[in-house]
Amino acid sequence: MDREERVDSFLMSLEPDLPEYLERICKEAIEDRVPVVRPQTRSLLRFLVKTRRPQTILEVGTATGFSALLMWEASDRQTKITTIEKFEKRIPI
Repeated sequence: MDREERVDSFLMSLEPDLPEYLERICKEAIEDRVPVVRPQTRSLLRFLVKTRRPQTILEVGTATGFSALLMWEASDRQTKITTIEKFEKRIPI
């Protein structure tokens, strides 16, 4: 197993099941061809939020809000998350 495979394996070992509403958002985004973070990136984001405990997070490129909600789930729920989306079609979504 090379280093990249070991890192992927480690990150995936951290990945708990997603809440049902996030599963639904992810599935709909994939069906609508909206980019969603890969499972390894999800694990890394969760790990960083849980260990660093940021008070604020800025997400650039909200799309469906999946990543922001994922980070909120991993936070202590006091974290303020600001998202920015410039693609007008996605803003109302």
